[in-house]
Amino acid sequence: NYTEEPMRNCLRDLRRKRGWTQEQVAAAVGVDRTAYSRMETGRRTPGLETALLLARLFGCRVEELFHTVREPGDISSGSRLSGI
Repeated sequence: NYTEEPMRNCLRDLRRKRGWTQEQVAAAVGVDRTAYSRMETGRRTPGLETALLLARLFGCRVEELFHTVREPGDISSGSRLSGI
């Protein structure tokens, strides 16, 4: 069975460093504030288009914004990638 791993992110830190509100960021990427708040807390993973817009807004790459709890290179035998 496939279960999505939790995603960590640095959205809140980047937003606060710029002095922006959740409402401002949400409007800039076309989502409502509640949806954006859930992205910051990791309770919602954005779609590709929203992730790309966030990366552009914050001036970084998507992979700098979002990462799984699993460390890079930590591919266990139970991974979806095993056998590739």
